[in-house]
Amino acid sequence: MTVLKTALLGIVLFAQSGFALPAFDLAAKQLENRLAHSPRAHSGVVADCANFSGKWKGQCTANGASEASEVAIEQTGCTSLKMGTEVTQIGALSTTSQGFPIGDKALMLGFTSSNDWNADASQLRTGFGGIIKVLGSREHVPVNGYAVTKLDGGKLVIEAQVFDIKVSCTYDKQ
Repeated sequence: MTVLKTALLGIVLFAQSGFALPAFDLAAKQLENRLAHSPRAHSGVVADCANFSGKWKGQCTANGASEASEVAIEQTGCTSLKMGTEVTQIGALSTTSQGFPIGDKALMLGFTSSNDWNADASQLRTGFGGIIKVLGSREHVPVNGYAVTKLDGGKLVIEAQVFDIKVSCTYDKQ
């Protein structure tokens, strides 16, 4: 509980520059209880899992629009994946921030994600949350979502959702 309280306090202090969160102890207890009784909780040690390695080519669809897509994946056992230049440690938290130019402004993205195998290690589940901000504005948009990566009949399938946007990609191995 002390580690959880410290982590929550750090998040609150960082995110709100010292503004105290009402009912902090109650929130920490509720979060600890939720995590302890999660149906997805397991030991984290995975020896045998789906292997997504290879060069894949297919289609992605989001809100009725489709486009061709290719992805190359290098998988190291059940502990990490490399997609392009991005390396993902499975079972760990990853935090990243990126900036993108948009006309005369810049869009900043800050995300934390977690990647874990499901109970039988046939699917990689990713959860993420963060903030999108246009620099120079006072607005920010909280974002959260999920993705599931799996093999289905020899095809690589990635399904994701951010806001109300559902994305589905299906790939054939090349």
